[in-house]
Amino acid sequence: MNPVYFGGDFLTVTKDPDRDWSHLKAPILAEIMDHFTSGAPLIEDAEAVADEEVYEGETAQVVPRSRS
Repeated sequence: MNPVYFGGDFLTVTKDPDRDWSHLKAPILAEIMDHFTSGAPLIEDAEAVADEEVYEGETAQVVPRSRS
């Protein structure tokens, strides 16, 4: 697995090119559902992330690309 990105209304999982989605989809979806039903925070150090700037709308789409 490569990076996982999330937003207010999406979650993106990027697989390695040599892996097949048919073998990954079910375990990934199960892990996501287990996490959300557990009530655990999405980010362990959420307080530190909350101190960062928040971008919305078109700006939210542009800023991550320019920070790399």
